[in-house]
Amino acid sequence: MINVYSFNAITQAMDLAKANNLKIVTCQDSPVDLLNRAASGPSLLNAAITDEEFIHRLPDELKIGAVLGEAKEVAYVKDGGHASLVPISEHEMTLRELVKMATARLSGLLDFSRNVAQPFVRSVIEQINEPAVAEVQEEWSLVPVALDSIFDAPVVQGLLKSVPNLSVASYEYDALEGLKVPDNLPVPVTGSKAYDDLIVILLNDLKTTPTELMTKAIVGGGVNPYRPESWRYVKEHVATMLLAAFYVENPWEGSGVTSTKWDVYLPRVSVANIAWLMAYLNQLNEKVKAGQTVLSIDGDAMNVYVCQEVFSAYIEQGGCAEALLGAVYTQESEDAGPVSTNIAYLLEQQNDLVAAWSRRSAVTKAAMDTDWVNTHRTNLKNSFYQQIGAAEAGHLGFAPDVARKQCSESIDKCFGRQTADITEFAIEVAARDVFGDESVGRILKAIHRGMKDGVEPDVAARDELVEYVLDWVLGSLYVE
Repeated sequence: MINVYSFNAITQAMDLAKANNLKIVTCQDSPVDLLNRAASGPSLLNAAITDEEFIHRLPDELKIGAVLGEAKEVAYVKDGGHASLVPISEHEMTLRELVKMATARLSGLLDFSRNVAQPFVRSVIEQINEPAVAEVQEEWSLVPVALDSIFDAPVVQGLLKSVPNLSVASYEYDALEGLKVPDNLPVPVTGSKAYDDLIVILLNDLKTTPTELMTKAIVGGGVNPYRPESWRYVKEHVATMLLAAFYVENPWEGSGVTSTKWDVYLPRVSVANIAWLMAYLNQLNEKVKAGQTVLSIDGDAMNVYVCQEVFSAYIEQGGCAEALLGAVYTQESEDAGPVSTNIAYLLEQQNDLVAAWSRRSAVTKAAMDTDWVNTHRTNLKNSFYQQIGAAEAGHLGFAPDVARKQCSESIDKCFGRQTADITEFAIEVAARDVFGDESVGRILKAIHRGMKDGVEPDVAARDELVEYVLDWVLGSLYVE
């Protein structure tokens, strides 16, 4: 109802509009327009009175029973012990109808939001099989390889020094024809704790047996000690060297060869393994001197095996793992040109190599993001499809197949890593694409945000309904 209080509430806005030569106009047939047209008191078009006089006169002119002419409706009014029928103004009738309409809309909106839409969204969220967010990992791993401490064992050092002239010794030899190895060759027991403990440790580490090692030894061949992957075979050659040194003086039964051949064959195996180990140590020493960080690269396992001694020196000089990985990534490119992994080159080209690593990591992260988003989109769609199928047809704003299609399109278009709150996203999709009423989304989002801020759901819903009514009223106006 119009009264002096309501007029005073808008006085400041009216003064601002007049000062700026603005005119507030109602949209035709809007709620405010209907009320304006119903407010037809004598002062409305009286240009001879001031704004102040108009503000004080109009409420009295529009109050119950003050209409000119015949009222269309009457109201039952009880005053003390007397009851009477009084006419109702057109403005009052219009206002009552609009209030009744707004009340019904708000009541229905709140009821639908709480009892239909909110459980729907809750079920959508609960049914999502959310994919784990994987951390970005390097395609390649740096694996430090240190000089095996086995070389510090006195028994190993003693055997390595037992050959007086290694320059003429060879780690290669032909197969030892005729020599046979028993199926169950026992582990040697010499009585020397250092030797006996070491051979047991090596056999356990290698998960092998004397029979297997000696069978390989009589065939000859093997990995060249200068090969990048030779570090993998150090323990095997040390174990074979220890076994051969024992069997030189302790032939096994059923060897299939004469003692003369035995005295030729077994020392050959022993010396060849000593020569192999010394060649390995020499080439490793050269790599350390040259500052070569990488020992070998395993493309299948995506591992870069680095010499720990050199890599530590590289880091101490200001190097970083990212630059080394950048060099590895650059080497993969066919048109990258020559790329080195020694310390001098890595330090000189560090900025460019780190940039190469950053580009590769960014691509990897983007690919992982795409996988995560695609998986989450699929899970979200399936959850919506399931809830649409279970919903009552009368609650849906569209046919089920249309609702599913609209949800799918919205999820593909709008869901991504930027989606900070999946519940709020689900509310928006449900309100717009399932129920066809974004006002429902306003209520649910207000409740959701309020709960995160510790506001009671009823309070959050009430405040949002007030905002909703204000928007409804203001939507009837425009400025000229």
